[in-house]
Order: sequence, then structure tokens, then C-alpha cells
Amino acid sequence: MIPFFSLSILTFLLFYDLLIYIRASKAALNAITKSMAVDLKNENITALALHPGYVKTAMTNNKGDLGPDESVADMLNTIEGKGLNESGKFYHRSGHELEW
Repeated sequence: MIPFFSLSILTFLLFYDLLIYIRASKAALNAITKSMAVDLKNENITALALHPGYVKTAMTNNKGDLGPDESVADMLNTIEGKGLNESGKFYHRSGHELEW
């Protein structure tokens, strides 16, 4: 039998390990967006990374703050309002820049 303390540590380590992978993949996505912005600038193509918000989907057990249609509409508005000066950055669906 595994003592509770050891089980707690094991759970923490597994969760921490998962967080590392999630953070690494998000950092990679942001780096790819920045690289695309540099590579595509001469083609007048804007590259953005977008945060859709907390969307009601199966992944969130439908506990999100908004539906997919609203999230997509907001992201489209954000995309339409951005140009080459904003290329390579990370934005929330509502249009404000997010740090990464």
C-alpha cells in the first residue's frame, strides 16, 4: 500500500509534468506565430495567435462563459482590426494583447 503522503507527491509530480508539456506547447505556438510574422511580412500577411476565451464545449463540460459562435465572432472582429504592426503577437478574442 502506498502511503497517502507518497500518493500526494506522485499526483503532484504527474500534474506538474503535464503542466510542463502544456506550457512548452503554448510557448512553441507563440514562437511559431512570431516566426511566421517575420517570414510573411514581405507578403503582407499578418500572423496572430488568438485566445478564444473560456468556451462552452465538450472539453470544458459546457461550463464556459460563452458559446462557440460568440467566440468565433469575437475572434473574427479581432482579426479584422489587426494588421502588420500587430503581427506576431498573442491576443484575447476581445482584442487586447496578452503577454506570453
